[in-house]
Amino acid sequence: MDRIADEVHLHLRHNELVDLLEYIQPEYISPEASLNRLIEYALNLADLVNRAMGGDISFRYSPPNKRVQIRIEEPIKVRELFPLIPGNRRERAEGIMKVVTSRLKSLSREE
Repeated sequence: MDRIADEVHLHLRHNELVDLLEYIQPEYISPEASLNRLIEYALNLADLVNRAMGGDISFRYSPPNKRVQIRIEEPIKVRELFPLIPGNRRERAEGIMKVVTSRLKSLSREE
């Protein structure tokens, strides 16, 4: 019975590493990447090393002096926006994603 439990534990650890590796892709960072993206990438690498050495999420590095800010914006009324964007369904979806991305960027620029 202990052997089966050990195999299950090993399998779960393997799955955790595979999940983390999905976030570690060299094309995610580029010379023009933002500082936040580079920090996120570095934390993911540190998390991968931590897990490979037997650690778990409770031992993840957490930078001191973090600050959280929640901002609420007017909702994007997609049903009203969808017919206003020309093109087929895919082009409309891409147009809506541009609107969403633009709104998120404007929110993150406000201080």
